[in-house]
Amino acid sequence: IYFTQTYKTLYADGLTEVDYFSNLDMTFLTLYQLMTFDGWDEVVRDVMQTQPWSWIPFILYIILTGIAVTNIVVAVICESIIDLNKNDKKKKEEEEEEEEMCQEKKTFQEIERQAKDLKTQIKVIKHRMDTKKSHGTELIPSPSSMSLDTRPSLISESDH
Repeated sequence: IYFTQTYKTLYADGLTEVDYFSNLDMTFLTLYQLMTFDGWDEVVRDVMQTQPWSWIPFILYIILTGIAVTNIVVAVICESIIDLNKNDKKKKEEEEEEEEMCQEKKTFQEIERQAKDLKTQIKVIKHRMDTKKSHGTELIPSPSSMSLDTRPSLISESDH
């Protein structure tokens, strides 16, 4: 609004070749041009030919908006880098978790294999025991069938 109020008559009075500030929409367009540094020097020189002190508000505007735009650009870049790092860290954690799960799966499969082997061994032993019993021979003598002399002594000889 300041630029429109201060410089709106420049084009109407024939002091500038281009209509920069005659109404609010032209002022916004010109200020956007200044903010993006696109031909800003032409605008400032054109206005300074009739009002030599006009460089002060223009330079202030350019510096303030330039800093703001630069800060926004830097903030967007920093935010993108932070997001990339977060994604990389998350991806790495997921890979480590997947590797850990794979290792746990291998361990579980090994336990299952060993359990199968034990079941097989138990079946073989039971089969042998059944075979021995059917032939009438005992694999392990029962304590009642042992005589007193053949039973293992719970008291050692030195305790007598």
